[in-house]
Amino acid sequence: MIPFLKLKNKMAKKVYQTIQYVELRHSIIHNGQVEIIIFGGGFMTPFVQQGRFETDNVELQNSLETDPYFDIFFELEAVYETPEVLESENTNLGVVTGADGITSVNGITTNTQAKEYLLKNFPDKVKVSQMVNKAAIIEIAKELNVIFPELPE
Repeated sequence: MIPFLKLKNKMAKKVYQTIQYVELRHSIIHNGQVEIIIFGGGFMTPFVQQGRFETDNVELQNSLETDPYFDIFFELEAVYETPEVLESENTNLGVVTGADGITSVNGITTNTQAKEYLLKNFPDKVKVSQMVNKAAIIEIAKELNVIFPELPE
C-alpha cells in the first residue's frame, strides 16, 4: 500500500509485469482463498513483450506484493494515479531537504514503498526495471540526492 497517497475508495492503478515469461498463470492467496492471476498480452516477435496484469484493487495489490514470488516471477512495473487519488501527503512522510541538497524521506520502511516514492516523484528519471533489488533502489536514490533513513539495511 502506498502510505503517502490519500485516496478515496480506490488505490492508484498498478501494473505488474512478468520478469522472464511472456505469459504467466500464478496462484496467490487473496482474502483467504486461492486465486489465479493471469499475466497476459505478452509476445515474442518482433520483440519480447512480457506478460502484464493491472489492478486498482487495494487488497489484491497487497496480496500480490506480499506473495513470496513477488520480484522473482513478477514485479511492479508502473503506478498510475486514477482520478480518485487526492493530494500527496508527503508531510506525513517527513520529507526534509538539507542545505546540502540531499532529501531525507522518513517513513519509508520497505523496498516497495521506496520504489513507489521514486516512481511518483521522479517519473522521468527512474523505471521499475532499474530497481531490481534494495542495493539498486538505494543507488538510484543516491543519484537523485534522496535517502531513506528508515529503510532497513
